[in-house]
Amino acid sequence: MADESAVANAQNYEDRVNKELLAQRQWIKDWGSLYAPDEPLDYFGKIAQLEERTKLYAHATAQSTNSDYGNYDKQYPEFKQKKVKKPDII
Repeated sequence: MADESAVANAQNYEDRVNKELLAQRQWIKDWGSLYAPDEPLDYFGKIAQLEERTKLYAHATAQSTNSDYGNYDKQYPEFKQKKVKKPDII
């Protein structure tokens, strides 16, 4: 193993990554129809199926966890915001 080179190691790593990326597609082709018979086996069918599912959520609005920022005093009156005096900068 003393004769290993960086190029050979990089090629081996690239081959392993490519095999991992192809493994999912191959699994779907080989076993997908047995595991999930109602699911499409090709990517275009899967995209169409997911686009149909997104129509179920067309009415939903996106909110962040910070959407209530500044309104917490109405929701939680027991918490008061601490007023901080800003230093005078000369």
